[in-house]
Amino acid sequence: MGIGAFLIYFAVLLILPLWAQSKVKNTYKKYMKVPNSSGMTGADVARKILQENGINDVRVEETRGFFK
Repeated sequence: MGIGAFLIYFAVLLILPLWAQSKVKNTYKKYMKVPNSSGMTGADVARKILQENGINDVRVEETRGFFK
């Protein structure tokens, strides 16, 4: 394998994850602006699911920001 092929392979391995991260972040920003129909937060939904399944020993913590 020559140096040219190595550089192309390295560039693909560098660019592909950056592109995927950008797509995920942009999609998240897009749908973050869409209100949900129930008016519940993600933490509210998590608590409800846990309660409905009899799981009471799990704490749900709310955080601000992206993907914390």
